Amino acid sequence: MITLQKLLSLPPGTRIRKLIQLIDRWEQTLDTLPDQVPTIVQYLSTISSGDLSSLERFENYRSAIQELRNLPAVSGQPDQLSLLYRRLLHRIRFFLQEEIGAEPAEWDFRYQRDLPMRRFEPTQRKVLPIRLYLDEIRSPYNVGSIFRTASCFTVERILLAPGTASPTHPRARRSAMGTIEMVPWEVASYETLEGIENLFAMETGGTSLEVFSFPSEGICIIGSEELGVHPRLLSLAKKRRGIVSIPLYGPKTSLNVAVAVGILMQHWAQKLVPH
Repeated sequence: MITLQKLLSLPPGTRIRKLIQLIDRWEQTLDTLPDQVPTIVQYLSTISSGDLSSLERFENYRSAIQELRNLPAVSGQPDQLSLLYRRLLHRIRFFLQEEIGAEPAEWDFRYQRDLPMRRFEPTQRKVLPIRLYLDEIRSPYNVGSIFRTASCFTVERILLAPGTASPTHPRARRSAMGTIEMVPWEVASYETLEGIENLFAMETGGTSLEVFSFPSEGICIIGSEELGVHPRLLSLAKKRRGIVSIPLYGPKTSLNVAVAVGILMQHWAQKLVPH
């Protein structure tokens, strides 16, 4: 680790970037974090009022450091105290990243990305006999988020239409949080769906999901936010199990596709899992 003297000798912008790296490292040492706090406070205190963009921002920063210094007085179990330390460091790191104008995508899931991911054997994963077909969803972030939702609701498999963002894209992997390896997937043409009887699509203008008759097994087609479900697939779904829609009550008439899939899956899985 860089020495305190060396840190003090760095230009303000470089010092802030170095502190961000150090905080990132400290956040990952949960077991020994409380013992490191005096040193951490020393390092964080190398930032002065002249290093930040305004006196108000410096006062907010200094207040966060003071809160960190006062945490040992908090009652509770050691592990709970460590979590409080980590949350506060997390807040300070975000503050510094905003100060240097870092984009959110540069730090999203920084801590979780470095955690060892629990691995599941195929025989360990319980699944429902339901699948999703992603029709030309271009955003890798949305694809990754859908994988994460699919894992939570035990989707059996995800099918990707040609033109859908690859789950192997770095941004998809980041938002999927390790679930790309948990949920089986494959690229599948439109022809793959021709013989599927329990087929339906999520699109506007259909039956409300509150009263929709979800099949006990089958495939739901999810279209892109820009273009929706392809007319060919929409026509096919109408001949099978129909179209399901999420009722919306505000002036905006569309949802982020990954959010919509989360709402859909909660309703579909609830119909299939005994309570």
